[in-house]
Amino acid sequence: MGYRLAPEHPFPAALDDAYATLTWTSEHAAELGIDPERIAVGGHSAGGGLAAAVALRARDQQGPPIRLQLLNQPPLDDRQETWSARNFTGTPWMNRDKITAAWRHYLSSQPATPYAAPARAADLAGLPPAWSRPTTSMPQPTR
Repeated sequence: MGYRLAPEHPFPAALDDAYATLTWTSEHAAELGIDPERIAVGGHSAGGGLAAAVALRARDQQGPPIRLQLLNQPPLDDRQETWSARNFTGTPWMNRDKITAAWRHYLSSQPATPYAAPARAADLAGLPPAWSRPTTSMPQPTR
């Protein structure tokens, strides 16, 4: 699935695109040959964060049912207050400054809501099960 990217298209553009894809897929399930009760959402990195946000939105708006979330290294929280966000700040690929810039581009001047940063959701009840590979998973060096 393609979606509009920040900073040219800040939140909620990408979420709107991803949610439109979910609803279109559900509405066209028969012609696609899929079971509308067995739709999963997933993604890697920003796509994983969008998948989590789509699941929240589908739950809150009584949208299409989602069976599973597959979240591979999703950015879920703009606050960077977790233990790993405080302690893994200078990793080679992604560091605190890059994460801060990415959230700034994505949010623009808007405050973070649970649909932008799903970890801000106060209630996770009613969401589909999630399989996640955390963002702090780093390959170990071989000797």
